[in-house]
Amino acid sequence: MYKEFENPLPPKFGRMFVGNDAKLNQGPPRPNDTVTIRAGDSIDFYILVEECAPDLVSGELVGIGPDPRWEYQGWSYGGKIKVPESAVTAIIRAD
Repeated sequence: MYKEFENPLPPKFGRMFVGNDAKLNQGPPRPNDTVTIRAGDSIDFYILVEECAPDLVSGELVGIGPDPRWEYQGWSYGGKIKVPESAVTAIIRAD
């Protein structure tokens, strides 16, 4: 079961895309992509996307950074998380 992260910070600079051909890969997140969201002023969550619904991304929390850590405000590595798609700051395509 996915737990909703209710207060992600909005992206600072729009959305970034990373992939073999980032220009052609733009668009909403897809399963197996990794996305990032701003969880705090200097904390990002890295989420391996498992499900995509209209305006919602769900998956496994696979990283908390940029300084590696296992936990942040009750969220820990390996947890199931869902976030608004509008909060996604970067998409790393599963090529």
